[in-house]
Amino acid sequence: MPAHGVQVDPSDIRAWEVGADLSAARGKCVELSATEGRVTVCNATTDVVLGVVWKNASGTATSGLTVEVVPLGTGATVKCLAGGTIAIGDLVGTHSDGTLVAKTADADRLVGTAIEAAASGEFFSCQLGNFAQRAS
Repeated sequence: MPAHGVQVDPSDIRAWEVGADLSAARGKCVELSATEGRVTVCNATTDVVLGVVWKNASGTATSGLTVEVVPLGTGATVKCLAGGTIAIGDLVGTHSDGTLVAKTADADRLVGTAIEAAASGEFFSCQLGNFAQRAS
């Protein structure tokens, strides 16, 4: 594994049209928006996560730009933005602002497993899971 803890096959990265300002969304979870073919940052802990932003949109427009997303199901290891304290091995999922937090409750949707520790506001390596499953 590279020293920076990131493993992504470039063919797994998908470009999606933005449905909101995603100029500062790197490492956050996104979901499909109500407008077909567009994504927005997750805004609820129960959102079904499409993937994690790999590269921010190039501007602040709310349409007409694209953002690069690594979808769940790729098994990729990506840098995610912590929304709370993360320990190595924590199962993580989205917070109400798209950052990732440790998840333990039965109803929590999971995104992946932390392979680095982090404090809130820090980036950490996370291996994405196969789907937005629920903790059990």
